[in-house]
Amino acid sequence: MKVCIVGVGDGGAVASLQNRRVDSNAQIDVFGKRADLGCPPREMPLVLSGTVARWDELIRGLCATSFYEKRNININLSTEVSDILRW
Repeated sequence: MKVCIVGVGDGGAVASLQNRRVDSNAQIDVFGKRADLGCPPREMPLVLSGTVARWDELIRGLCATSFYEKRNININLSTEVSDILRW
């Protein structure tokens, strides 16, 4: 199965991980216009409260492309999707 997910925010992250759980052999490609992965908005209070000292410490985990590479999920940043060819 081939899966194309448009958006590198929370929804794209959840969709890619759920698809991986359903099919361990699927080709999963995630595309986003942004230059970096989004982080869950619920994590912002951790930064503002000082629980996490710096924003860049927060983005190392779930927001790092290596997290997805280990799960065989292809992340394509700075890539605008203008059309999808369906078979």
